[in-house]
Amino acid sequence: MPCEIKKIEELKKLEDADYLIIHFSWWKKEKICDNAPWIDEEVPVERIFEFAKNLRIKNIVFTHIDECHGKTYEELKELEEKYKEYNIKFAYDGMKIVL
Repeated sequence: MPCEIKKIEELKKLEDADYLIIHFSWWKKEKICDNAPWIDEEVPVERIFEFAKNLRIKNIVFTHIDECHGKTYEELKELEEKYKEYNIKFAYDGMKIVL
């Protein structure tokens, strides 16, 4: 599955999945990366949460976190806590996911 969610047909394949591992895009309320060429091609994080809830996805792991997001490790951990109802984690080098 591609990093970005674009087609509803693709989403239906994810119903009741244990994990959604997906590219971390952007928050609606934050302005990131002036002139980012990908900003119009990706869905915001809030929409990913909506997809996950509707499809009963148990965990979300966000990948491709970079300097555009301007978040420290501590801030990412705070976001995991803030959105714990979605069971989110931010991927890191060497991360292992046990199924």
